[in-house]
Amino acid sequence: MNGLRYGGLECGGTKMVMAVCDEKGMVLDKASIPTQGPEETLAQIVAYFTDWDVKSLGVGAFGPVDLNVSSPTFGNILNTPKLAWQNVPLLETLKEGIGVPVVLDTDVNAALYGEVVLGCAKGIDHAAYITVGTGIGIGLWLNGRSYHGLLHSEGGHMRVARYDGDRFEGNCPFHKDCLEGMAAGPALLKRYKVSKPEEIWMQEGALELESHYIAEAITNLTMLLSLQVVILGGGVCNTPGLLDRVREMVAEKLGKYLPRPDKDHMDAYILPAALNPDQGIVGAAMLGRDFAG
Repeated sequence: MNGLRYGGLECGGTKMVMAVCDEKGMVLDKASIPTQGPEETLAQIVAYFTDWDVKSLGVGAFGPVDLNVSSPTFGNILNTPKLAWQNVPLLETLKEGIGVPVVLDTDVNAALYGEVVLGCAKGIDHAAYITVGTGIGIGLWLNGRSYHGLLHSEGGHMRVARYDGDRFEGNCPFHKDCLEGMAAGPALLKRYKVSKPEEIWMQEGALELESHYIAEAITNLTMLLSLQVVILGGGVCNTPGLLDRVREMVAEKLGKYLPRPDKDHMDAYILPAALNPDQGIVGAAMLGRDFAG
């Protein structure tokens, strides 16, 4: 096979998705493995990318992860609830094992970068990517670059106004009723006392309640960051009817305060991921292509 190959890795709490892309971001091969212990899992990842002889590897990782290049723990997974992965030197292990440059970011920033380079945020300088699934993550693209601060965005743990009459205590072990604690997949299962995700939407008012919490987050981000576009991803955001209701609610919550976005422009402001379901691995591969030294 001719041409350069770039590796993309999406590190999730449940599974690791690996892909090889060409220089234009086309997926040449894709595979996934369960997320087990670090030693076993990382050995399989190294073997996969070594076989493909990739030029670089981009990684979108679950967090929190240390992205401060001057930190002694740069590239390590930090205080994750997956206890076996705490303090694992992810970047260094992959770099040494595969023998190529490795670029590391959060999973949501990687997905957002895929949309910026090849998807619905091309040409955009200020965007957010929100994924709602097992957790809630928010990636930020500000002033034409991925946003990192003291650590990285943990927007899934922002506080949001409760839905009227909602007395659910919240499911986040750190903050109880933060956005993730109220609206992520496990919170919905616990709230409605069901065991399967598809059963959530059979519950009266579930779509309305979930739309409220996502719309609260988007409204806060819009007011704070003056974004040009917001992209929704993750399994929950694929629920029929949810995107349209979120758009309606955001327009209501903004209260005609801003000239843009308003109710007539929401379909161009809040968008589904164009690269779905490959935005994460394609974005990771493009991070490696564009930023590997």
